[in-house]
Amino acid sequence: MYRILLTGMALGPALAAALPLSGIAVAVSGLGSAYALMASMRLEPIRIRKFTSGGRRAETLLQSDLSNAQKRKLPNQDFMLRELLRVMSVGREFQPPGAPPCRDNVIALTLRGLMLGWKTKDLTKLSELQRCELYLINTLLRSDPGEAGRIAQLFARPETMLDLRDEIDAIALRRTAFDRDYGAFVATRDLWTNGADTARPMIALLQGLGAADIDLWHHVVTRHDLSNPDQRRAAVWCLQQKDVNRSTVAAFFGRLAKEQALRTALAQGDTEFLTAVQGLIGAWNDSFYKLSELALSPALDVRTLKPLFEDELEYMQEHAGGGGWIAPHCLFVEYDGRAPRNRDLWDLHRSCLTQPPRQADCFEAAFESLS
Repeated sequence: MYRILLTGMALGPALAAALPLSGIAVAVSGLGSAYALMASMRLEPIRIRKFTSGGRRAETLLQSDLSNAQKRKLPNQDFMLRELLRVMSVGREFQPPGAPPCRDNVIALTLRGLMLGWKTKDLTKLSELQRCELYLINTLLRSDPGEAGRIAQLFARPETMLDLRDEIDAIALRRTAFDRDYGAFVATRDLWTNGADTARPMIALLQGLGAADIDLWHHVVTRHDLSNPDQRRAAVWCLQQKDVNRSTVAAFFGRLAKEQALRTALAQGDTEFLTAVQGLIGAWNDSFYKLSELALSPALDVRTLKPLFEDELEYMQEHAGGGGWIAPHCLFVEYDGRAPRNRDLWDLHRSCLTQPPRQADCFEAAFESLS
């Protein structure tokens, strides 16, 4: 007898909901998708075993029956049953309209798909080995890479189990990004409702948002007037946020190089700005910035600007007195990713919002129906 690990009812809908519209066809066509890989994979014929407890027959994706030593490392059957019931009961909580599934939802969907292959929806009707299998899969999909690799060795196709884990990790990351962007949309809408059309210092407007908006931060950093102290202060604040995109930071240093902003600030005696720039270089070299989601447009490409920035640093070393001007490591490179979303409704010159946020500027096409 053959088993298909995941049917189209298992992970396919989750992947479709979690990927942008342009990616759905790729996801289900087998190009890099664990769902397509596993749905098309057939295991070697599996010997049907009889279990002494009840004499029930069971199929398994494991390499073989678990040894006594392996079974002793697992919780007892009652605990596994309660845990699986809890894991598979998710999905009743409120979810924002159009949200991709979270990790818990996708794992529950995957386990339900496996049970459909066993032709039952009742966990109590599974054999002990089948419950062990579901428990191990659930644990593998939530474990760190080392532990996941160890558990995967118990299965007939360990590489496929790890591919599935990678796909679910990707879906979870997408949900994290959605929650961040949804939070920014709601916060901007609330800010508009509370009078953000009234001019105020730009940094106060950004701090009042109270949510991470990486596209807004990119907009401020790449569009602000470097000669305007208020806008410059707001840009530096954006660059000090841990969730700011790496390409946004690179674009800032590219602007410093092209506009010779460091020597201008030195001539104006703007020590606050110069100290802030030194702090940003230190943060970059200390790997403070982790997010790599946004691409740089051709106009902001920094790959050819390293010599210009080194000239700025050399000038500062000679004229600023003292040290402290070190180069950012591996910054002037190519940055791939999605295009930054439109934030033109933020008027940087008047320091205000000009209209309420548009859903199309906050989410991909698949999520534009949010209310």
